[in-house]
Amino acid sequence: MKINAEKIDRNLINQINCQTFELEQNEKNFSILNQNFRKLNLEYSQLFDEKLRLEAELKHANEMYTKQINEIGSDMISLQDIINEK
Repeated sequence: MKINAEKIDRNLINQINCQTFELEQNEKNFSILNQNFRKLNLEYSQLFDEKLRLEAELKHANEMYTKQINEIGSDMISLQDIINEK
C-alpha cells in the first residue's frame, strides 16, 4: 500500500507541477496580450485624434475655398456690370 500511496503522491505532484507550469504560461500569455491590447488601444486613440484633426482641417479648407469661390463670383459679376455699362 505504501508504494501505491507514493506513486499516487508522485502523480499528484506531477499533475500539480504541470498545472502550475500551464498557469504560469497562461499568465505570461495574458500579460503579453494585455500589453498588445494597451498598445493597440493607444494607437487607436492617436489615430482617432489624428482623424478628427484632419477632418477639422478639411472642413476649414473647404469653408475657405467656398468663400474664395463666392468672392471670385462676385468679382466676376461686378466686372461684367462694369463692362456692360461701357
